[in-house]
Parts: sequence; structure tokens; C-alpha cells
Amino acid sequence: MGSVSALSTAFRAVSAIGENAYIWIAILLFVLATRRRGTARLVIAVLATVLAAQLATDLLKILVARPRPYLVMSDIIRYGRLEPTFSFPSAHASRSFASAAVLSAGLKRWRPLWYAIAISIALSRIVLGVHFPTDVIFGALLGMGLGWALVRLIKVEDVAGEQKRPARDAGK
Repeated sequence: MGSVSALSTAFRAVSAIGENAYIWIAILLFVLATRRRGTARLVIAVLATVLAAQLATDLLKILVARPRPYLVMSDIIRYGRLEPTFSFPSAHASRSFASAAVLSAGLKRWRPLWYAIAISIALSRIVLGVHFPTDVIFGALLGMGLGWALVRLIKVEDVAGEQKRPARDAGK
């Protein structure tokens, strides 16, 4: 029983850092502190995509009105807090994958870390019993789609200086 308690505590902590995009805001503050060229555009893109993901998720939750797993399945143990909204789609997943998509365009070297954070936050929602897997999968796809769209719209570039190498002169 102790291992279940430790696991649920760990996943509650992971879920908490995804609440209201706290982890992503902390990352943005660090990015701003670097003062590299293009960081303002990257920060604006992440904030815009988080806002877009939240608005889209809120609208879909109202339209779909899917109850939380612990409300409809007696064998689901809820380890997280009671959630006041509907289940579909997962806002944690949509905000996290939206942020990861934009940060992956702006800080390419760290792409595996951004997606590892997003995956951890998304999985925590299933483990805690507050989302069905489809809520998280759709939330992740929604967030990534919005993130990729905003990367193109705002023209986010790699701020770490990992520019494309110039093509070799074919005549030499």
C-alpha cells in the first residue's frame, strides 16, 4: 500500500506543476532571463498557445459534457482532487502539449525535455483517475495542433542559435 501512496503522491505533484501551466510559465521566465534574440516572440507564442488551448478546451468541455471517470465507473479510485469541470478534453494535456510544441520550435535542443514534461503531466491525469485516456489523447492532439499553428503564424525560430547550415557552394 505504501508504494501506491508514494506513486499517487508523485503523480499528484506532476499534475500540480501542470495546473494553470505553472511549469511552462516558470520555463518562460527562465527563457526571458537569457535575453537571447527571439525570446520575446517565443514567450508570446507560448502564452498565446496556452490561452488558445485553454479556451478551446473549455468550449469542448461544455459541448461534450463528458463526466469524470470516477463519477461513472465505480472501480476508478480518484487520487486527485474533485474536479469541478467535465472530463473531455484534458486541459492539462492540451496546455502542456501546446507549450511543448512551441518550445520545441524555439528551443530545439531541449525538445525531448519539453515532450517528457508534457507526457508526464498528461499521464498523471489518467493515473489520478480524473481523465479517461481519450480525454488526454485528444487534449494532447489539440494542444500540439494549436502549438504548431501558432509557431507558423508567429514565425517562431530557434532562439538557441541552432540555425540551418548554409548550403555548400555547388561550383567548388
